[in-house]
Amino acid sequence: MHWSDACQVTPFNLAIGYQQMKQVLCYQRQMEFEKNDYDITKMPEDKYDKIFA
Repeated sequence: MHWSDACQVTPFNLAIGYQQMKQVLCYQRQMEFEKNDYDITKMPEDKYDKIFA
C-alpha cells in the first residue's frame, strides 16, 4: 500500500504498471543480447531466464 499511496494510484493499476515495466525491461534485455551476439542457450542455468514469473 505504501507505493500505491506514494504514487497516488490504485493498487490494481500499480500492479498492472509493474507487470508492464517487467515486460519492457525483458524486451530491452533481449535487444542487448541480440546486439552483442549473446546466445542465451550457452548458459542454461541463467537465474534470470524466467523474468515474467
